[in-house]
Amino acid sequence: MKNIPDRIKKVCQYIEDRYIEQITLSQIAEIACYSPEAFCRYFKKHMGITFVSYLTQVRIDVACLLLANNVEEKSISEIAYACGFTSVSSFNRMFKRHLGISPTAYVARL
Repeated sequence: MKNIPDRIKKVCQYIEDRYIEQITLSQIAEIACYSPEAFCRYFKKHMGITFVSYLTQVRIDVACLLLANNVEEKSISEIAYACGFTSVSSFNRMFKRHLGISPTAYVARL
């Protein structure tokens, strides 16, 4: 990572370690010792994207790895839940928003 402050690195590591769990803005702001509003501004200033977008991107990246290496032949919905999404429709929507194709189309391209 470029010149990222230690607070942001700590938050990113927390997200990468716990992306499966429900992670709230309040939790993350507390880890960084900011109010939720101040944390949002701080995170966007240093990362160039919002906290929610970063969390979603981490989850989508993991989903892509799981879909590509699906040796256990898990369904797309099982992978969605394994990546921390709370619903399959939300997963499908976010996947398409971030990659421009649906999870089904992504798997078909592999």
